[in-house]
Amino acid sequence: MLNFVDALVILASLAAVIGIALRAARKKAGGAEYFLAGRDLAWPMVGMSLFASNISAEHVIGMTGDGYRIGLVAGGYEWIGAWDLIILATLFAPLYLRSKIFTIPEFLERRFGWSLRALLSANLLLINVF
Repeated sequence: MLNFVDALVILASLAAVIGIALRAARKKAGGAEYFLAGRDLAWPMVGMSLFASNISAEHVIGMTGDGYRIGLVAGGYEWIGAWDLIILATLFAPLYLRSKIFTIPEFLERRFGWSLRALLSANLLLINVF
């Protein structure tokens, strides 16, 4: 159970993150500037961003547990992810860059309509939250 100090630390952290986000949002000119850094990042920064996006508690705890439970084969999951990123970079990224889109749901909306974008967005939110 949380005590008063725990709740205070959580609320202060949340307020700080919201404050930083609002301040950063006011400095940026538009969606591309805010979400894509003005499309002006060098490839090492994009690569580090992809890497950081893929690291989570699942990797730190889950992959370690799987490695203990089933052995080295658990690392195959990461090798497949590396190949997926190579395919993304060579086949799909040029298409997305030419389309000037922010997200894959936005690409699907342009191709198939807004209903598919809404469905995919809701699906991704549910998967990531629950």
